[in-house]
Amino acid sequence: ALHEACKNDNVEDAMLIIVAGGNIEEKDNNGATPLYYSVAFGSVKCYDLLIEYGADVNVVTNEGDTLLHASIAKNHTDITLRLLARDNAPYDKPNNQKMTPLHLAASWGRRSCASLLITKGADIDAQTQLGNTALHLSVLRLGKEQEREDEEGEGEGEGEGEWEEEKTSPHRTIEVLLDKGSDWKKRNNNNYTPIHLAALVGGPRALKLLLAHAKKSCRIAAGRFHNQPTTTCYKAICKEKEKEKEKAE
Repeated sequence: ALHEACKNDNVEDAMLIIVAGGNIEEKDNNGATPLYYSVAFGSVKCYDLLIEYGADVNVVTNEGDTLLHASIAKNHTDITLRLLARDNAPYDKPNNQKMTPLHLAASWGRRSCASLLITKGADIDAQTQLGNTALHLSVLRLGKEQEREDEEGEGEGEGEGEWEEEKTSPHRTIEVLLDKGSDWKKRNNNNYTPIHLAALVGGPRALKLLLAHAKKSCRIAAGRFHNQPTTTCYKAICKEKEKEKEKAE
């Protein structure tokens, strides 16, 4: 009953259940507590109520997801900011796929959230089960957005605020990660750097950002593509990958 009240942000029913002795730490079959429901469904009033009654902010589901995983995935910014303002909320804990809250923020293009997590102390170059860093995931997200825009024949959507804008602005998350010192040379389990992914699926826009940063940070040509225009570089890397595929076959 308390889970349902929190899902619907019915703070009156939630209060009655708690006062009547309801267990605020009871878990459902997925290991989610009422507080987790409040976070996942954006129920701010119930979240505040449960926090007031001492609900555990360190709760972890069967999949290893924390409250921040839930709030970031659903883009519930009010609750995300509340959690990040707390000293005892786990901000860098990976789930069962080794995805940290920062990985999720990057994969959804949540620029401000990513910046706050890094400022809080999140490991910017932590790797997922597949070896991807937040930068890899941001590049992949930009590729998906570009593909969607190409299919729809539309430009980027315009948000009403900074957080809304992030839904369709993963390139800004890439900029934040690069500015904060993310390792653009880091390789995932497929031996791909973010630059490789940008060439393969991220598109010229992501590639341009990464190459510009590489030039600036190294002040040397990182590979034979750096002195070429971005579009030419994009085609050259793709051609090289095709050759590698042919050899493998």
